[in-house]
Amino acid sequence: MENALCREAERRQNEGFWAMVLATPYRGRAIPCGLVTYSSRTIAQNGDSRNLNHFRVFEGLKDLLGERALVLDREFSYLELLLRLEEERVHFVIRLNLRNHPPKFYDQDGKEVALTIAPGETVIHPGVWYMGKVRLNLVGTWKKGFSEAIWVMTDLEAKEGLQIYFARMKIEESFRDLKSLFGMTKLMNKQQTYMEKMLALLLLVYAIALMLGEAIRDHLYGEVLTENEPVLEQDRLPGSVNKKKGKKWRRYSGLFILLKQKWSISKTDRRAIFDDVFAAFIALVHHPVRTYV
Repeated sequence: MENALCREAERRQNEGFWAMVLATPYRGRAIPCGLVTYSSRTIAQNGDSRNLNHFRVFEGLKDLLGERALVLDREFSYLELLLRLEEERVHFVIRLNLRNHPPKFYDQDGKEVALTIAPGETVIHPGVWYMGKVRLNLVGTWKKGFSEAIWVMTDLEAKEGLQIYFARMKIEESFRDLKSLFGMTKLMNKQQTYMEKMLALLLLVYAIALMLGEAIRDHLYGEVLTENEPVLEQDRLPGSVNKKKGKKWRRYSGLFILLKQKWSISKTDRRAIFDDVFAAFIALVHHPVRTYV
């Protein structure tokens, strides 16, 4: 498992449930590995809050993460969560929320740090204090084509944290797939327990389809390297020593190939692909969890 990416699904005001999904990067997409749902009604009934629901899903992921980082978008940029992650010794990479009442940062001398940056720049503020409570590294970058700068706070090295954050965009691709190809937004149930079960089943189907589609993509559109053919590492098929990415491999995603294209694979090859994918999926499901005994 790589770093854990987090995405909280939006919902219309007073309609349905929020769904918070945790996932790990995989081939330009992300494989779901954690889930929690809640709504205004369940929060009122249980006397909790959105923050407590965040803690609930992170708690279940803590041992699985180990030294890997939890990667979060700006809706998770709040002090209570940072204090909890610091207490639990969970590495974090979080985009800073600068929209409403942006937090203040202070340097080692107690002076406020100004978050100023120009287009094309990358600015690093190491060892600053978030609201005077949590010591972290802060990095901002304003890339060409972006309408605003992105600021990221992390307990890792600043540049490493920024690089990890951009991998979070893979979960956005997965959400587009879940909405457009799997009909996630059409799931309906008034009972939270049943809604979570329905959504969990959908995420399981998505994970298997994603892995299966990528395996079929490699089989159909991976090109065998000729002897002594020079090839850049980024042009090799992931996990392969004798194949490179063909034009159609680059053009189509595995999910598109699986669900939208007509393809023909021999029964023997199909069986081998299915066996490899399901073995890999079972290994993910039964991944050993760290213990401290």
